[in-house]
Formats: sequence, C-alpha cells, structure tokens
Amino acid sequence: MPATNLHLTLRFLGNVDEAGLEQLNLELGAIRFPFFELALGEFGAFGSGRLKRVLWVGVAAGGEAAAELTARVEEACVKTGLRPEERPLRAHVTLARARDRRGAPAPELGAPPKLEPWTVREFILFRSKPGPHGSEYIPLQRFSLDRL
Repeated sequence: MPATNLHLTLRFLGNVDEAGLEQLNLELGAIRFPFFELALGEFGAFGSGRLKRVLWVGVAAGGEAAAELTARVEEACVKTGLRPEERPLRAHVTLARARDRRGAPAPELGAPPKLEPWTVREFILFRSKPGPHGSEYIPLQRFSLDRL
C-alpha cells in the first residue's frame, strides 16, 4: 500500500450524494476537538483462523482521544441522515487487504516499526476510488482540530 494511502479511519461513509456531502461538511466543520498525540503499536489482523482479510498496525497511545473524535464524527454523520455505525472502533492503520474477501494466509510481519508519537492536528474527509492496485484516497475536505 502506498504511504499516501495510510490513514486512521474514523468512520466509513459509503455512498453519499452531493447534498448529503454538503451537509456533512457543515456538521464535520462544527466539531471542536483538541490536538492529541497518537502513537502506533502492535500488528494485528481481521479475519478468522489462518485466513486474514486485513493486516493492520494498532494504536498504542491516543486511542481514547481517537475514540472520542470518532464519536463526534459519528454524531455528525447521524445528524446528516447516515445510518449509525454499529461496529465499535478498533483504531488501526490498514497495511494490506486481501483480494479474496475470505482472506489469505498472512505473512510473518516481524516487529512493528518504532515510530515517535505525533500530534494529530486535523482529520480529513476522503473519497475512496477503487482501482486495480487498491484504492486511491482523494481528500475532499480537511477539518482542523483546536490548539488548547
């Protein structure tokens, strides 16, 4: 996966029409939330048994803040008429996705990279454009967090 595609998903929206997108931008723009520190942690996977659908790296620090920001984003989504998300957030950055929906055997990943924590200063609304080599994520709108 290209580095430009790495992101922490707060909410998957699905298809949203232009009017809904305009209203969602207004609601997301009204969110007030402070900067917070985020650090990556251990590798994980979604899938059962030896077949994994998604390989990811989890969040070691900042998970509570990410969950609170996700809750605010969820409130904005519901206000604009989107169906509530029923799955709880498991804060992670997707590294790879199996082409087969059932999953694939996961490679041995070794130890996760040791990266310094960084300050989250914004969240971004992306459009996902599927392609032959995976999705391309196109930024539609950036929302600044607040320095406190």
